[in-house]
Amino acid sequence: MHVIITGTIGSGKSTVAAQLCKALPQYKLLDFDKEVDGLYRDDHFLAFLDKEFGTTDRKQVSDIVFAQPELRRQLEARSIPALQERLTDALQAHPNLLIEFPLYFEAAWPLGHVDLCVTVHCDQETQVKRVAARDKASAGKIAAIRAAQLSTAAKVALADQAVDTGRDDVPEQLARLVEAIRIGDLRDRALCDLGVADAWPELVAAYSQPHRRYHTLAHLHAMFERLDQVGSNVSHPKALALAIWFHDYVYEVDDRYGDNEARSVKAMSDVLRRSGSPLLYEHEQRSSVVALAAEFILATKGHQPASGYLQSRPAALADAQLFLDIDLTILGKGPAAAEQFDQAIRHEFSRYGDQEFARGRVQALTTFLERDQVYFTPTFAHLEEAARANLNSLICRWKSVAPAQ
Repeated sequence: MHVIITGTIGSGKSTVAAQLCKALPQYKLLDFDKEVDGLYRDDHFLAFLDKEFGTTDRKQVSDIVFAQPELRRQLEARSIPALQERLTDALQAHPNLLIEFPLYFEAAWPLGHVDLCVTVHCDQETQVKRVAARDKASAGKIAAIRAAQLSTAAKVALADQAVDTGRDDVPEQLARLVEAIRIGDLRDRALCDLGVADAWPELVAAYSQPHRRYHTLAHLHAMFERLDQVGSNVSHPKALALAIWFHDYVYEVDDRYGDNEARSVKAMSDVLRRSGSPLLYEHEQRSSVVALAAEFILATKGHQPASGYLQSRPAALADAQLFLDIDLTILGKGPAAAEQFDQAIRHEFSRYGDQEFARGRVQALTTFLERDQVYFTPTFAHLEEAARANLNSLICRWKSVAPAQ
């Protein structure tokens, strides 16, 4: 996705951009202010500044142009074409891009497709205090800058999302924004992977059912993120991606729980047919993409790639094992993440009492612990020790709730 981060001076744009970069490491940040700094290192631009303004110091130029609007327009006429070219090049080069662009709405540049626009803002008192402390700017200078920019109300109204950095709940606002960006990434990926747009609403509906807490769109995003890290050498990338999309499409926690995998395969076929996906007619390594994805999904029942079809095809078996390992990455994370995962599963099964759930949970977790290896592939071997520690801890906890009879 291409995400614009805009807002007035002192609103906290850079802080928000830095937090988004931390939460979304696959994104590159293009800082408009740094691009302007680059102009101030260009010999031709410096010669222009010296001739027209008598100085090449950026702060001094800023003071001059905000006091004299005609000179500001002259500066913009020289700087905007170069900056626009740099931004346009970056948009074309990077599919995942955060652009910190203070004057996005004011500039109205034809930058191509932007997926999401975020306005960062705060109350005027907070804004003035921040700018005065950071830039040692006078009240008059701050007022001139504010007057030259679109009002905060207009920027917020024009944006897709807004973050108010003057409030106490900034972390929660950022978490919602990160989730929105990740869902946008998934939407774009679904279109690329499935070849049709109509499948996306059905995926959203399935993975957003109210009883789900772990088996959600966030789980899919985490799996694709890990696949991007480790899946460069898979033999059946289309089948593996398709399996990720649909492996938990059906997730019932009642008497039909044992049929979730088979029903997910049926739903996958139905959705692809309804949407007219070209995957229905595609092959990889002489295997039908849809048929192989079905085998991968069915292997999540017990998390064992035991079918004869997979066992007789080494490349497909290796991809199935990688798929299953990606699905279980959460077990090899830190104790806090494993505990959060376990609590989410408990919530999904909230229709059952503690003792009934505990007995089933101990049985399910023990099957992983009793295997020679939790993870099939060398890629995930480094998570083995942590996964076993987490499994032992969770089993011990649930055994205390429902002791063996």
